[in-house]
Amino acid sequence: MRNEPVFSVQGDAELIERAGHLFESANTEFLCAARDLRTWSRPEARAAIQHRMRARELAGFTTRKLLSPVDLGADVIVAQGTESGGHGARRGRATLPFVPVVVDLVAPVAVLAAGGIADGRGVAAALVLGAAGALIGTRFQATSESLADAAITEAIVRGRAQDTERNAVLDIARGARWPTTKYTARTLGHPYLDRWRGREAELAADPEARAAYQTDVARGVVPPLPVWAGEGVDLVNDLPPAADLVAALATQAENALARAGRP
Repeated sequence: MRNEPVFSVQGDAELIERAGHLFESANTEFLCAARDLRTWSRPEARAAIQHRMRARELAGFTTRKLLSPVDLGADVIVAQGTESGGHGARRGRATLPFVPVVVDLVAPVAVLAAGGIADGRGVAAALVLGAAGALIGTRFQATSESLADAAITEAIVRGRAQDTERNAVLDIARGARWPTTKYTARTLGHPYLDRWRGREAELAADPEARAAYQTDVARGVVPPLPVWAGEGVDLVNDLPPAADLVAALATQAENALARAGRP
């Protein structure tokens, strides 16, 4: 595994400049879920990111947006279904029907499937759908090298898919800058989600409630971040080393493809 830092950038000039320092390595990858990719095609962005980066576009929102990253030179498209943990479009598509549509639309650009994939059988399914591989998030959060807080990894191991929910409540409560009218996030259950579900506008207008959230985080009453987890969380039952997990995923995928090929 590489040791390059992981950093999220949101498109303003300061962050573009800061991001440039992370792209000195020829091995750096840039995962972009920007609403307007032209932000990253401006001359100053190109100079900051440098020509050696490999741009990837998180494309699990609408097929209409896919040609933009292709035209801008993305090397890989990630087709993310609504089963995924974390952020995605309010009106997205499930991974199974979405991936082959993206594969056909952006060919010959490589596509990675994402959303609800947590073992080698899911990787095999992605390959059968025409993807070049899979981008796996929730499963790798629960590894021994994960930088996630211990409370979060423990919650993922204990969590079940039926406990996940797409919501905007936690982004509003923690003051995140996500455009919650368009993008929600799949998380495990949370006390603030139970308290404010269906009352998002009221929460957004209540600074005391949002301050109470920060207080509860500081006191350890709630996790430091929402527990972003996809519907594949049922398949996460341990905290293996990442290298062991990669090997297991490969073996499981090979076995699944071999079984599928039997008459």
